[in-house]
Amino acid sequence: MKEDAINYIKEEIELNLANALAKSSEEIYESNQDYLGILVEFYRGDNNYYQETYCNGKEKYWFNEYWGNHDFFTHSH
Repeated sequence: MKEDAINYIKEEIELNLANALAKSSEEIYESNQDYLGILVEFYRGDNNYYQETYCNGKEKYWFNEYWGNHDFFTHSH
């Protein structure tokens, strides 16, 4: 996948998906507790050639470290 296509997908996540998911969680819990991270991975065969995660807490940003080691709750308040 070309870089401009990846950037388009990331922009759609930031502008549409992340907000819709956060709103869904906020309707239940009054805060976004369910959708603090959105993982994007692309594979060619068995090879992962792209991985990045969107932090969807109060602070919103992309990072490429392993999402399982990220403290989403620290960044959600």
